Amino acid sequence: MDHYLKSIERRDRFFDSIADAIPQIVWRCRADGWREYSNARYALAVVVPVEASHGWGWLDFLHPEDVAEARHTWMRALRNPEPFSREYRMRNVRSGRYRWYLVRCQPLFDENGKLEGWSGTSTDVDESKRHETGLRMLTGTGRLLIGAH
Repeated sequence: MDHYLKSIERRDRFFDSIADAIPQIVWRCRADGWREYSNARYALAVVVPVEASHGWGWLDFLHPEDVAEARHTWMRALRNPEPFSREYRMRNVRSGRYRWYLVRCQPLFDENGKLEGWSGTSTDVDESKRHETGLRMLTGTGRLLIGAH
């Protein structure tokens, strides 16, 4: 049994080291949606202790315009567990600045098909989102200029 526990501890340390090495925020929730794990990348992005994201605390760091959508998406997913992805803005507490993140979530089922929890990633897409917005503005300005002649 001692060997088995050490094996699990080793596996957990290995997972944590991988999760902390990648550029995405990695997180895990219980079947009821309660967040129980976030990797160190979360603390770097939001500049708060990782534990601040646990439970429903992660909602406190979303842009106020995104909170209702995020809550609604989660409630719907909890009723009908399916993978989903959404884009939300998350606030860096130190700078006060919001950055766009692509959030992807995957339900985890046991061998009997019962929901065990959720795993997910949040990828910083702020730069590409800002480029996209700038391009739309330029395209709109171009249309106005062309229409004026």
